[in-house]
Amino acid sequence: MMNGGFTFSASDLGGSCRLALIASLVPGGGRVVDIGTDHARIPVALLEKEVVTEVLATDIRSGPLIAARRHANKKNIDPKRITFLETDGFEKISMTSDDTVIISGLGGENITEILRSGLLKARCARWLILQPQTYDEVLRRFLYDVGLIPLDEIAILDRRHPYLIIVCDPSISVQSLPSCSFLELYFGHYFLNKAFVSYRLLYDAVPFDAESFCLSFPKRLEACRTSRATVLYDETKESFDCRNVKECGSCSPSISDETSHNLQTVVEMTSSARMENVLITESAGDEWSYLAWLFQKIQKLVKRRPFDSKIDSLIRQLELRMNETAV
Repeated sequence: MMNGGFTFSASDLGGSCRLALIASLVPGGGRVVDIGTDHARIPVALLEKEVVTEVLATDIRSGPLIAARRHANKKNIDPKRITFLETDGFEKISMTSDDTVIISGLGGENITEILRSGLLKARCARWLILQPQTYDEVLRRFLYDVGLIPLDEIAILDRRHPYLIIVCDPSISVQSLPSCSFLELYFGHYFLNKAFVSYRLLYDAVPFDAESFCLSFPKRLEACRTSRATVLYDETKESFDCRNVKECGSCSPSISDETSHNLQTVVEMTSSARMENVLITESAGDEWSYLAWLFQKIQKLVKRRPFDSKIDSLIRQLELRMNETAV
């Protein structure tokens, strides 16, 4: 996994593994432009550790900027090193080649529109660190369409949720763009390779089948939670379990070759299997993060199946890719 050379823990960022990872990806020196800064936790942490020389923290609303200023003052940040700007995306920002842009905590469609509206400025950045809450496939397609190269995609579990972070280097030549299949546009080339490795680590020689994976993953994750002394255990066990475990052979630790369930049934059974009830600590292992994100993506696909004729083909392509050797 790539990083900016500085390490942050969740305790540095208010208990958030997601924010700590984003901060760890920032390269040293230059300026950070945090678009949609909210409380400016990342900019303040970066300045506290002297990772960057200055920060521009922006938001489209004045309220978050007031909270951001209050947080910076509380941490005794030199006001000459942090600037607060109320603006819509890149609108009032002057970019330089030393700027690292962070856009996190927004939907993939919103991040796409911010980049589309300020594309010339985004291309000037040193790095783009993007963390879409939803619709990462929409953002990814836009990035490939306009020639912004994803350098890496990193998944992380943070306080009951899986998140995905996409890092781009706008300076890479468009001619260097790898070919990207429909499957890779939806899941991500780098993500698929990492999910493959994670699956092999946790499932050993079991062939990947989307249906069996959706049925078995919650139980395996629950087993991991209960087996680790450092795991915060949530007694609401119902959240990730099949409601018909006694009759569902596929929910046993060993995946059944024959299952009476289809993927739509899986989604119905796990409609209450909300990712926010997954409690894994930082030390629990990255492999669970990638499979948790994969689990979530497959569930979203299946819910769209009645409205999209391409879903079955996409799931079959995923199964083929996950059963190949990682590229």
